[in-house]
Amino acid sequence: MMFIANLLARAETVDQVRDILIDLTRQTSAESGAVSYHAAQSTSDTTHFYVVEQYRDHAAWESHMASPHVRNALSVFNDLLREPPAAAVFVVFAEYIAVPADSHAI
Repeated sequence: MMFIANLLARAETVDQVRDILIDLTRQTSAESGAVSYHAAQSTSDTTHFYVVEQYRDHAAWESHMASPHVRNALSVFNDLLREPPAAAVFVVFAEYIAVPADSHAI
């Protein structure tokens, strides 16, 4: 199961949003049901972020969403984002992952 979130930060809160996403990445990496977690920032609009998350199953995703670090981030995002995060859920049916030498893995 893959979850993709689209976040639009306020211009003055870009660094805060980025820091929260880095922290979420670190904390999510410790969750047993998390398969992958990618936070990305647009090169053409630095206020635009995507988060792509993959979980073992729906229960793992629900556990992640109920975790204190996610609940806290979502409550803070109300003040940092221009609008609520847009999100969609997908089922992964094919994938290829290669870790590049210049990876920013946490």
